[in-house]
Amino acid sequence: MLIPLRTAAAAAILMAAALNLSTRANAQTPPANAVCRGLSGEGPGFAHPGGGGVPGAIGWMAMRGHDHGMPPWMRGLGLTSAQKDQVFQILHDHEIALRDAAKLAHAQRSALHQASLTAGTSPAQLQTLATAAGQADSALALQMAQTDQLLLAVLSPDQQNTLSSCLASLAATP
Repeated sequence: MLIPLRTAAAAAILMAAALNLSTRANAQTPPANAVCRGLSGEGPGFAHPGGGGVPGAIGWMAMRGHDHGMPPWMRGLGLTSAQKDQVFQILHDHEIALRDAAKLAHAQRSALHQASLTAGTSPAQLQTLATAAGQADSALALQMAQTDQLLLAVLSPDQQNTLSSCLASLAATP
């Protein structure tokens, strides 16, 4: 039995529309506010020169051309010119230490990876390299967190409340 072309085309359009609606219903609704978008990983700011999607100091420090390297979680908060100047100064003051910590962490992880692929490396050598890599990662994470705390102190109470509400809404999202 042949189906008329119009009927088949109409059926295909209806099926596509139904599929599109069900896909949209299952998709997470993106945060409406720019701060929440920055926190959720949408938009620029999460690219990491070493790979991965690590939000934080190194990702935004590498983005010199966009918002002057401002972290994604600060975008959309409506910073004043004075606040932007403070953010720039904090980032400028901590840039070298963050870069050095990131280089050390990368070198330690690379040494561990290289040793793990080298025949004859003893478990004790791997343990020593893993400990060094962990300590370097820990130092980097601490440096990033301390920088974020300084940046957070620049925000007004209203801006901090906006940021907190976005964090809470993202924590509630599956």
